[in-house]
Amino acid sequence: MKAEALNELNHPDQALVPLNRVRQRARESYLYDNALPGYGAIPLDLLKDFSSSSQQDVRLAIRHERRVELSFEFHRFYDLMRYGKQVAESALRNTNFKFDNNRYFPIPQSEKDTNSAI
Repeated sequence: MKAEALNELNHPDQALVPLNRVRQRARESYLYDNALPGYGAIPLDLLKDFSSSSQQDVRLAIRHERRVELSFEFHRFYDLMRYGKQVAESALRNTNFKFDNNRYFPIPQSEKDTNSAI
């Protein structure tokens, strides 16, 4: 999130530091996880540091890292909603998703029954 904030504040060079820290942590898992093939040594071409200084390139790299790092934690939906209609509908194009209709979760009936101000 820090990398994303720095990049969107037009500091892509500074955004590379937290982005590459995440990549380094992932690379170094080979040093500690004996279930991985090649345990104890980091493969040479594994997750090299990202080095572009283009804001758009850094933005795409950050979005990719979030997708990979948070893939099983249901953050993807919220990221797609934050990125906007074009990105969300493109990513979900093979579904019935319509940004304007499906952007928000429906309010549960129990909440509507409990809270008359809704």
